[in-house]
Order: sequence, then C-alpha cells, then structure tokens
Amino acid sequence: MIGSRAMLILARNPETFRWVVLVVSPMAEGLLLPVFLVGLKRLTVKEERPMAFSLNYALHNAGGGIADVVIDIFRTWQVKDPLGFVEVFGSLATPTRACLVLTEAALILSFFFACLLPSSLSTQLSCCKEHVPFEDDENGLASPKQGVSVRSVLRENMSILHHRGLWMVAACSTCLVGVKAQWHHMNATMPKYLVRELGEDAPWGTVNSINYWMCAMLPPVVTLVMAKWRNFPAIFLGSVVMSLSPAFMIFEVSIRATCAWLATMSLGEVIWSPRFNTFSADLSPDGKEGIFMVIAFTPQFLAGLPTGWISGVLLETYCPDCPSCREPGTGAFCRYNCQAPGAPVPCNASTGFNLCSSHQSMCSVPAFSGCPSSCRECQGWSEASNGPVLWIWVTALSVIGPLLLLLLRSTAFDTESAKELAYAAAEDGEGSDEETKVGEKEPLEDHHENH
Repeated sequence: MIGSRAMLILARNPETFRWVVLVVSPMAEGLLLPVFLVGLKRLTVKEERPMAFSLNYALHNAGGGIADVVIDIFRTWQVKDPLGFVEVFGSLATPTRACLVLTEAALILSFFFACLLPSSLSTQLSCCKEHVPFEDDENGLASPKQGVSVRSVLRENMSILHHRGLWMVAACSTCLVGVKAQWHHMNATMPKYLVRELGEDAPWGTVNSINYWMCAMLPPVVTLVMAKWRNFPAIFLGSVVMSLSPAFMIFEVSIRATCAWLATMSLGEVIWSPRFNTFSADLSPDGKEGIFMVIAFTPQFLAGLPTGWISGVLLETYCPDCPSCREPGTGAFCRYNCQAPGAPVPCNASTGFNLCSSHQSMCSVPAFSGCPSSCRECQGWSEASNGPVLWIWVTALSVIGPLLLLLLRSTAFDTESAKELAYAAAEDGEGSDEETKVGEKEPLEDHHENH
C-alpha cells in the first residue's frame, strides 16, 4: 500500500496511474483485507465478534470521513489561494495529489505503530495453535519430520472447495454486487454529477463524508439494537434499504437530494455490511480463514469489475462533460467575466476584452451570454443530458441485489444440511438449543415471526 501510494504521488503520465490503480493497488488491498479479517476473527470469541467487526467498520469509515472533508478543504484552498497552494505542494500539485501525500503519511505512521505492538500480541496471532489444525492424520499436527509434501498441502487447502459455507458466502457476496456498486457511484459518479450539474463549488467531498461519518457512529448502536436478529434477515433488510436509497436523486438535482440518498444508503449499509463480515467469519473453518475469504470474495471482485465502466457509460450518456466551457488541463469552469470588478484574470489587449476566465487563466469562451459556472449553464448542454435516467439505472441495478438474495433464500436453504449449517454458523442465533431446533423448521423467518 505504501509503495502503490508513492507511485501515484510521483506519477507524471496517465499510463502509470492506470497501472497502479488497476493492478498494483488492488493487489495490495487484496492481500491486506483477508489477512486483517483473519486476525480480527482469531483475536475475538464468537460472542464478541459482531461488536468487534462493528467497531472496526466504524473506525475504517471515520478515516474516510476525515479524508472527504480534507478534499473539500484542499479544493477551496486551491481556488481561493492558488499561489499559497502551489507554494506548499508544488507547481504540479492538485487537490487529489495533495490528499495522496497525506494518506501516504498516514500509511507510514500506521506501519510504524504496528511495529510497536507488543510481541505477545504478535505471538498469539501468528501461533494460535488451536486455529491451525492442518493435520495429515488423526494424531495431531503434521511436522517436517512426517514428510509433508506440497501436493498434500495443496490437497488439504483445496478441500475447502467442498465446504458448503464457502459457496454460501460467495453466493451472497455476488448477489450484493449491485448494492455495493453504490459505493463506487458515491465516490466516482456523484462528484462528477454534482460538479457538472451544480458547478465546482458543490461541496461533494463534505456531502460524501455523510456516509463515512454515519458508518463511523452507527454500527455499535445498530449492533446493540439488532442483537436478536439473525445474520441473514439483517443482511436482507439492510440491502433493501440501501438499494432503494438512490431514488432521491431521480426526483431532484440538489445537495439536499444527495444528502438524503447518502443518509438512507448509510443506514442500510450499517445494518447489513458489518453483519455480512460476521456472517463470513462465522462460516470460515478454523485454520483456513485466509483461503476461505479469498475464494469466497473472488466472485464479488470479478463481478464488480464492470462497475467503473458502467459509471463512465452512465455519465457519458446522461450527464456528459462540457469541455468547451472549461479550462483545458485543469478542468476549471470559465465562470469569471474578465471585465468584472475583482476578476481573478483581468482583460488585456493581448487576450481580448470580452472573454471568460477560470480562477487562474483566460479561456476562449466568449462572455456575451454569461460565463458558465457549471455544465448546465453551458450552451446546448441541457438538451444532451438527462440526469434522472442515470439514477433510475443506478437504483434498478441496486434493487437486483435483494431480489437475488430472496431467490438464494428459496433455493440454497432447501435441504436439511443447508438448514443445519445456516443455524450452526451463518444464522448465529443467540437463543438456547431448544430455540435453535425450532428455528430449523423455518431457518430464515422474518424478525417479527421469530420474536
């Protein structure tokens, strides 16, 4: 992660950015996430695990909320004091690159503090003998003296492919791809949409942070409130709430509608996402959590690959850019009339006396009909855009997720072995053994039927 972030900071061409964003950074995150989840599971007991995953989820999102606020601070700084911004971060700096510098510093600090963790914690996490039962026979752990071959190790690890829980988690994760795509639309589609519709002063970073702050504060509370809910019904309820949330964007183009979308989306997310992590951890067999997580989440990663492409197609079709009204290179809108008092770039004989400018250079946009501060004010743009249809597509693709979960519920839990597994691990009921036996008759009852 530290290396990939450094490459992004130092990159000077699009090819390097694409290589890091599409290859290096996903590989680093793919290695980090399963190992971290395994460590979190091994350091907790089953009764404490939902709260542990909720707290981890909350802290993760607190970092995202801080980052979004910093983005808006840097964007405002660059517009209001471009010379001061360049003096601090350099002539090639942008708000995005400045944020990358800060995140690199955070990663280095995290690595430093991780190295300071007590060795006892490290020993417990790496040894955990009760969690490493890679046995070749019934007598105990295999040792080098017993002649363990590479083939036997591979056979032992690949035996997890026959674990029903693996395919249950993989199926649920794949069903939720459309719902999870909203995270990408929040981070990639929404900022471009707001800037093109409302202008570059739209505080999309601060608006975006609504999701992170709600996900930072609500998970422990939701975990306590829904402690009696089983995992699968909680996941389904949260996915329904989250899948319907983009509907606010269909009816209104405003900061208010965007805040409503993100608030509703966040509420659904804190219901299902921490529970899904617990669901996955409870189903993973001891000692094989790492390979379980990697294989289980592989369908999700593969199915999620088109999400960025879909975002680009939707924007290009229903909310295209307006390069004719923006400064080449920086993309800043040519929103200032050079003849206006206090114009950041005054008119002169060499540039002409009736042009628009950005906050730092003159544009070729004439000021006869006004200088555009957004794509919507750019001549001819409104006829080519249709923002509500964009969000109809986002909502429709999201709603598919809960519908697929219903289909999975009706097919994957139709055998006695599946029901037994669902209640032994996936459903994670806290009731007595008698309640569990009753539950086996109707393994996925709704909350109001069980309580």
